Formats: sequence, C-alpha cells, structure tokens
Amino acid sequence: MRRLLLPLAALLLLPALPAIASSGDTTTVRWLFSDGVLAMWDLHIRPRRAESVTAHEDPAYPGYHGWREEVKSAAADAAITLTGMRLQRGRRVLALDALRLRLDPAREGALLTDEQDRAWLVADMAHQRPGPQLDWRHLSLRLLPQAARALGVPELSQVVLGTLAIAGGPNLSAKGAGDCAIGGNWPGPGRPADVALTALDFVGALGSRDCSSGACIEPSPAGSSQGEVVVAPDARLLNIGSRDVAWFTKFYPQSLLPPDLPYGSDQHPYLAWALYREDADGSLVPLGTSGVKHAFFAQNAGCPCEGAYVLFPGCGDLYSAPTNDMGSALGPRAEIDPHTGRWGRCGSVFDPDCDGLQDSSGYAGRFDRRLLAAEADLLPALHPGARWFIEAWYVVRDDGNLDNSMAHREILPSKQGTGWTFRTAGSLQQGPVIERWVSRHAATPRQHASRLDSTEGSLQVAVRVEETGACRYRYRYAIMNLDHAHAVFSGTPPNLRLQSSTGLAGLRWPIPRAAIEQPRFRDDDRNPGNDWPVPAAGELHLAAPAGADLGWGRMIHFRFDSARAPQPGLVELVLGDGSMQAVQTLLPGGEAALHCDGFEAAPGP
Repeated sequence: MRRLLLPLAALLLLPALPAIASSGDTTTVRWLFSDGVLAMWDLHIRPRRAESVTAHEDPAYPGYHGWREEVKSAAADAAITLTGMRLQRGRRVLALDALRLRLDPAREGALLTDEQDRAWLVADMAHQRPGPQLDWRHLSLRLLPQAARALGVPELSQVVLGTLAIAGGPNLSAKGAGDCAIGGNWPGPGRPADVALTALDFVGALGSRDCSSGACIEPSPAGSSQGEVVVAPDARLLNIGSRDVAWFTKFYPQSLLPPDLPYGSDQHPYLAWALYREDADGSLVPLGTSGVKHAFFAQNAGCPCEGAYVLFPGCGDLYSAPTNDMGSALGPRAEIDPHTGRWGRCGSVFDPDCDGLQDSSGYAGRFDRRLLAAEADLLPALHPGARWFIEAWYVVRDDGNLDNSMAHREILPSKQGTGWTFRTAGSLQQGPVIERWVSRHAATPRQHASRLDSTEGSLQVAVRVEETGACRYRYRYAIMNLDHAHAVFSGTPPNLRLQSSTGLAGLRWPIPRAAIEQPRFRDDDRNPGNDWPVPAAGELHLAAPAGADLGWGRMIHFRFDSARAPQPGLVELVLGDGSMQAVQTLLPGGEAALHCDGFEAAPGP
C-alpha cells in the first residue's frame, strides 16, 4: 500500500504551538486554562505540588495560563501518573492527588481519573501528530458531571476549561496504511471537492465582559444583561468526496508544497460561525459572527491515513472549541474571498509587511475577531418562546456543495451567576439557518425563499408574511450573504494582496415607501450608526452606508407592516460590483383595500 509521502521537515512544522521536547521515557503534559472561563465560574485550579511543575503560557492562546509537567512515560496500555491538581469554587474543593491520564486513541482523547479509576475530567478532540513519539495537541479539556457536582455547580458539567497537550512515550495512534499518497488527486474544474460539516457537539462560552459603565468588568456581573459573551463551537467534518483536500497551514514553506498543487500557495480551509435567535413572533434575528479560523492540521480521523496537511477521501477532521479560540489562528473575514477560497496574505494582519513570515503582533486579543453575543440577546427571560441556533461553515477551495459544508444546531443559552453555558439540543441540520427558517423547496402564499447564484458567490432572500389584523400584514425578510464578494486582488500566489472586497450593498423593493409602516432593520454588529437607513419617501430602497455592506456569511433582518396583501414579485439586490440582480420573493402588491369591514367585497344590488 502507498504511504503518506511528506518531507520530514514538513512533519516538524507544528503551527500554532511550539514543539515539546521529550525523551523516550518522559511524557510532557501542558495544561492551559482559559482565564475567561475560570473567571466566569469563580473557579481556581492549581497543581497539587507547585515545585513539580513549571508555569506555562503560550502566545497562540492569549488569555490562557497553566503549567507544564514532565512525568515518567507509561507502557502503551497503562495510565500516565500526573502531579495532580486542586480545583476550588468558594468553599468547595476537589482534590485530585493521584491524577492519572489514560489515553484512548480511538476516541481522540483521554480520561483523567483518580487512583480508584473514577473519571473526573475528559480531554478529547486531539490532533494526533504522526511519528514514533506520542504528540497530541489542542485537546478540549472539560469537567465530567461528577466533578461538577463535587464543586457544587452541576451546570459546570462539560464546560470547556481549556486545552491540553501531551508528548513523549510510545505513539499509540501511529498509523499510515492505505491510499494516502499526496499528489495527482486534487480538485479542480469539473472535479469538485466535497467536505461536509458533520457535528457541532459542544459550544463554549470562553469569557464575558460588561463595558456598559465605560470601564470593562470581567466577567459580566451576575444579574447584568449589559455584557457580551465570547462564543465558539467545536466542529467535526468529513471528506465525503473523491478528491484530496489541501490543508497546508498558513505560512507553510513554499519549497515543501507538493509540486502539482494547483493553487501555488499554502492553501487551507477556513472555519467561520454565527449565532441567531428565532423569536416567538417568527422573526429570525442575527446576533453575532466570528472572524475566520485558519485551519492548520488535518487529523484524518476514521481512516488509515496519518494526520498531516491533506484531508483524504473518507477521512474526518476535528477542531475543538479552544482551537477555534486561538488568537494565532483567528483572522478577519474581510481578508478571504469565500467563493474562491483565496486569502490575501500580503498586507494581512498576520503579514502586514508581506515578507512571507507570520507576525505575532497580528494575533487576536481575547475579545478580538470573536463571536461576541450581547447578553441582552441571549437571556431567555427577555425573549419568552425564543429559540437560539449556532451555525458554522468550512470554506473549502473548489468545494462543489455549499450547503453541506454549512450546518446549524439549536443551543440553549443560560446564565448561572456569572457563568454562561450553551447546551446543544436536537440534531445537527446541514445548510444555513436561513434555509431552516424558510426552505427554498416549501413555498406557500405566505412564505418564500430564493437563492441568487452568481460568478462571485451566492445570496439568499427569505420572507414570512402574517396577517396581523383586518387588511394588515407584517413582512419579515431575512437576507443572507452566503459567499458573495466582489474581491479585487493584486499580485500572484503566494503573494496575493486583497485590495478590496464588497458584499451586498443594497436592496430595492418596487413599491413606494408610503406603502409600508414601522420599518425595522437589524444586523449582527449592534452598532446602530452603520444600520442601513430607510428612506422617508420615494421608492423603498435600502443602501448600505460606506463600509457597512453585508459581508459573506452574514445576515440582515428587515421588517415592516403594510395594508397591502402579499403577492409574488421581484426584489433587486445591489451587488458588490454595483450591478443589480432580481430574485423572486413576496412583497406588498396592488392597492390597499378601501375598507376593512368587508363592504368593498359585497355584491351589488
């Protein structure tokens, strides 16, 4: 069988974290805890013996701190004995004096148990590096229910605390058989890739703050509804197509790239996510969007191929919530052309001087490029009957199926004191949330959805109409920019520079402004200063203020009332290049009824 062929130097590229040097009989374990999570839950974690560990932090994880310890490696079938730790919340203490780490490669993780083999924590979703020595990174570290109960807060169960890395000793996850040779099977015109997002199992609240008084308080105080919360999911995906998918981390040396790679650059996918609320009245409200997480390693789970920088057909990948919260991997959406999957590296936050070297000054701070959701938008008591949904999307170059690379799942937001949780509910649904709200395949006289596909990407328009009284109708529109961008580049790969990128710039309804009442506009940034203004007279036309166009992976909500009944019609979308395209929808048609008591419809004598 063919093996994964990759230069040794490439295997030593360990992006986003420095290497761990361990001897064959020593295992190094690095703990990193999120300052934001510990603060929200008033949780204090420290090693049992401070003299046995070294304080540890990593610039890739701003706002995470912990320790590093070196212990004797165990046999392949035995647990690794650790220094132990003490967890405290108020007067409650969980002392784990004989902590053991038992690896489980099949489940991409490990259990952390006491000497009676009782499990207290789980660390999973590991990136398992190939090689003779064990090297697992970016595990998601969570409390199990019994640990949460011991600390007196059952809500802490499965809360993401931070991340764990393990290196040294025998590599239990060594593999590499199968058809895993790089080259000759890349996607391209007529040969699309097909990567599906398959799971969103855990959604983490990774910090909060309240800046309503002018000075920011962390975490947002108990009882406050004026703060904002950092939200990040984990994600799993699967290459269900027949083509290899390039996963070369940003700033991957050009000299080590496969010679037949069609892109001529360190091509990799990007993950972005967003949050929505469906109110009891049926409105679909955008609440926030993330930046983009630059993917940096393909685990190749569930198949014989080694983890590296290509996702092979039939293989899966995974990223934990902490890896999706890494400042070294989070960049602005505006640097990406989502329809083509190109990244403007030159002049980006990671390479402002275009020298081809990553600049750590571009790493995102704790509240930068994150999905920041307002507490006032999340508290169930303020929105009776509402439902919340998280949506995630892998932007993959040459992917032929936009809808299965996106997926969404219902979540249940809750604030307990200063701590936030987002439990998942129901099952994962592929496609964007807007498709769930109104399906393109289920039009009725009172709801309709259309998608516009262009050479620069796709947009979707959905509408729901309800009769609120005699001759009164409420129109609720959701307009989503899926992957449309009028992107202007200069240079050639790998030195591409994105000069400008414009998304949806406006909307035109062929009705007079006088035909509607009580218009309301809502986007996801909570900044009323850049809302699209509604004209006072003339045609109903919304134009984005300068710099406030609707970028990719974002949605706006627009609502109004009218005395005119719905009928099929066209709304024009003003695209990023200034052109206009019409899509089918429902809109107020004809003239308003002269009377609303039925007399105008009565038969004559």
